[in-house]
Amino acid sequence: DTLWIVHFLLLGATSGMILSIVGVLRSLVFLVLHLRGKKSNPIWLLFFMTVGVSAIIITWKDIYSICSIITCILATLGYWQKKPTNTKILSVFVCASQMTYAIFIDSISVVINESITLCSIAIFFVRFYFEKRGKTEDFT
Repeated sequence: DTLWIVHFLLLGATSGMILSIVGVLRSLVFLVLHLRGKKSNPIWLLFFMTVGVSAIIITWKDIYSICSIITCILATLGYWQKKPTNTKILSVFVCASQMTYAIFIDSISVVINESITLCSIAIFFVRFYFEKRGKTEDFT
């Protein structure tokens, strides 16, 4: 995440940089809550969405900054909830939003990263399909 922050900073992509900073803080808070065995309160969800969106609006550069807002909201929701399938579905939209932003700011690194993430999500759903199919066939 630190490298992404530097990457966006060097490209002058302030909303992407802010998104990464908020993402680091969000991940740390959710990790600490998980390690302490506490459920993540919806207040944290609203807090990180509000802070992220507000910071992106303050550092607004152009219309493509809206991609960072979409990513912030969907990624926060994805990390907050606990169902892997829902997280992966939300992540598809996060990837689409980030890829759009990456194309606009000319970041090949982000395009490659999001492509790898989409492949990973596809593998997850293929495995999920075959595991579910295998369990159904066991009962017939």
